[in-house]
Amino acid sequence: MSRNSSRSHFPYILWGLSIASAVVISLAPALAVAARPEQPFAVAAVFPPWWSRARVETAVADIGVVTGHGRLGAVVSLTGGADLERQLKMAGAWAVLDPRLAGCNPSGV
Repeated sequence: MSRNSSRSHFPYILWGLSIASAVVISLAPALAVAARPEQPFAVAAVFPPWWSRARVETAVADIGVVTGHGRLGAVVSLTGGADLERQLKMAGAWAVLDPRLAGCNPSGV
């Protein structure tokens, strides 16, 4: 393959990446809405992946009752009060999701 023929494909590669980026960006808001907890008092919290399960449990101890764990120690499902999402974010959670989407199956939900 000559050097010039590889350059001729470059605009097509950029075009493809642009289309793929546009699709991902346009789907992001829909995915965020779909991930919102169905029951605001039963959620899964995603903490930084380097946090241990013990650190996560310490962070949520005063916020709610732990009802399950995700596959990673940094994901925990819990039930709590009306201000649960704000409290979890203040405790260090990166995201608050529906427990079923986060790989948690809390009891009673």
